[in-house]
Amino acid sequence: DSKQATEYTMSEPEPTQLYHCTARVLNIRKEPTTGSNVLGTLKSGQTVEVYGVEDGFARVLCNGQYGYASLEYLRPVAVTE
Repeated sequence: DSKQATEYTMSEPEPTQLYHCTARVLNIRKEPTTGSNVLGTLKSGQTVEVYGVEDGFARVLCNGQYGYASLEYLRPVAVTE
């Protein structure tokens, strides 16, 4: 019985779109709820890469970890080619 080891590599997901913050200060939270712990903040005009959407929140990278920001205060950045 020889068992073959399968190696799995965790790759970072690709961002789906770039958004900019429209709030003066927008909290980035640990979970997609307004009562969740705050991991960091975005300021007005700052851009952020979004890695997915869940329950009205955008999944973003903040200080090396994933968090959630309310889509109510994020607008897609227009892509120009």
